[in-house]
Amino acid sequence: KMPPENWAGDKRGMVNGQEQEYSPKFKAEVVLEAIKSDKIISQIASDYEIHPQQVKTWKEKFLENRILSLIWMNFWILVVGK
Repeated sequence: KMPPENWAGDKRGMVNGQEQEYSPKFKAEVVLEAIKSDKIISQIASDYEIHPQQVKTWKEKFLENRILSLIWMNFWILVVGK
């Protein structure tokens, strides 16, 4: 994996000491790695040069949103599909 600073447009650096912003593409890459990989969170964080807590937070949010998306999709199929 390439560190995020080598990915054009995927990560902005610190601006006046403010928090970094990451693109959805970058977050998705990290989350998929965290879900599919046998690596521990700290290794994934090291690979992407981010804090381990960030990996954990993004993974948790993804899994929560995935559940909500499945509920919405099933609702949509039941209501609109008939």
